[in-house]
Amino acid sequence: MSNPESVDDVAVALGQLLSDPAKRAAMGEAARIRACNEFDYDVLSSRLAGVLGVEK
Repeated sequence: MSNPESVDDVAVALGQLLSDPAKRAAMGEAARIRACNEFDYDVLSSRLAGVLGVEK
């Protein structure tokens, strides 16, 4: 997508995504992996401990 603030560009990108099941599946899997890696309890608690300056 060249301009995420353009309604037309977003509409084209969504249309392409709707017509491509493999791309949707790949994006979903990538999002799942990212969520597991970045929002896991152990990861978040370690980050918070670091911000608070305490040992986990």
